[in-house]
Amino acid sequence: MKKILWYCLALFAVLALTPWAFADTVTGTGSNTFQTWTASDLNENGTPYWDHTSSDGSQANVGYYLLNTGYFSTHPPTYPGPGSALPFWGGPLSSGGTADPNFYFTSSGSSQAALEIEVAGLAGSNTFGWYDTSTGTMHQLFSGPDSAGAATTFTPTAAYGFYFGTQNGTFFTQSSNNLVDTNDQHFALFQGANGSYWLGMEDLLFASSDKDYNDMVVTVSPAVGVPQVPEPATFLLLGLGLIGGAGVRKRFTK
Repeated sequence: MKKILWYCLALFAVLALTPWAFADTVTGTGSNTFQTWTASDLNENGTPYWDHTSSDGSQANVGYYLLNTGYFSTHPPTYPGPGSALPFWGGPLSSGGTADPNFYFTSSGSSQAALEIEVAGLAGSNTFGWYDTSTGTMHQLFSGPDSAGAATTFTPTAAYGFYFGTQNGTFFTQSSNNLVDTNDQHFALFQGANGSYWLGMEDLLFASSDKDYNDMVVTVSPAVGVPQVPEPATFLLLGLGLIGGAGVRKRFTK
């Protein structure tokens, strides 16, 4: 029995030091969720809400960037690659693929943010960061002088959102917090690989915006080498498995 106890303690210790890679979860409004979307749907017709014609050139909205096609066909590869599915957060395509005006994240531990690209005249002054949904406290991750390739690790609070600071105002993933363009969503959220998210942003007011969401593109993923917080259900299942294993061992010993 002592051997089993030591085995359990050792296993828990190893698991406690393992870098759990759970993705942060998204909470939005109504029936909004990650919608199935493919490259064949990309046509600049305004459906989904981020698939508009860009003032930067033909086929230059965030969808073309993520799929390395059109204006960005010679750009270094990004995930998930040409011809792949690209799930976006919002309403179903059958209803116009509308934006969710308010969404935020539940943290699973430390994350890494990487600045992928900026296609904006205001790139030199735009900022990006996260905020605590309870207190509104803002934490800047990227400033105007930062350029593509910049990366940083951050540990958000339990419930957090992202903000995009521009000369036209500061925009939040919970757009009801905006002082201008209230309830106009300036973020396009896409689901990536291995628990990552892609965020495309629009820095102009909607009254004069092309809504191409390529002004800043940032990826957020679980931080490499930093322990993540497993869900309570995971510990519960692990505990039940160890107890069951101990019971089996005991019966065989008898």
